[in-house]
Amino acid sequence: MLDTLVLVGALNPKDGLHKEALRHLESLSGDSETFLPVSCAFEFDLVLKGRSYTLKERENALEWLSYSVPDDKLSCNSLPSLRAAIRLQEKGMGYFDSMIASLALESGAVVVTKDREISEVVRTEW
Repeated sequence: MLDTLVLVGALNPKDGLHKEALRHLESLSGDSETFLPVSCAFEFDLVLKGRSYTLKERENALEWLSYSVPDDKLSCNSLPSLRAAIRLQEKGMGYFDSMIASLALESGAVVVTKDREISEVVRTEW
């Protein structure tokens, strides 16, 4: 399961994680067990908006993302995982990290990230 960090790194060639992030993103097409949580797409757009990307730049980034991530590689949180996310938030975890972590807990997935907060709850790799 990919984290938003992969999307942000893959988008920006100047990002220090770009090459590795791009490799992880490309693994979606070749690995039947790798998915992208839909919540990551929301967080990705919020990150771009927070970094003052223009409307056109955000639209272009989401078009790039839709080209890079086939619909059948998107994964949605179930209602039970949303309840688990709320419990993680009550323990101090951020909203989007809790969404990713709870989905990973429910599915038994490894999260591809360098995010310390997520790695305290589920198995991660980079």
